[in-house]
Amino acid sequence: MLVLYSFAWTGLAIGFLPSRKLILKYGEEWRRGVRRESYEYPRRYVVAPVVTVIVMCFVASALST
Repeated sequence: MLVLYSFAWTGLAIGFLPSRKLILKYGEEWRRGVRRESYEYPRRYVVAPVVTVIVMCFVASALST
């Protein structure tokens, strides 16, 4: 379980790499006090973390068995 947990977090971190500029931009706006109704988050930036977490979970289960 520890292997799966650590691999899932690593996959999430790797998955957020493509969207880091967008996340930093929204974080900077939040710190300045700009509040939006909704934040535009493109679909390709959603797919990357989901796919990497799933792949890393499969790799972790293969390594732990």
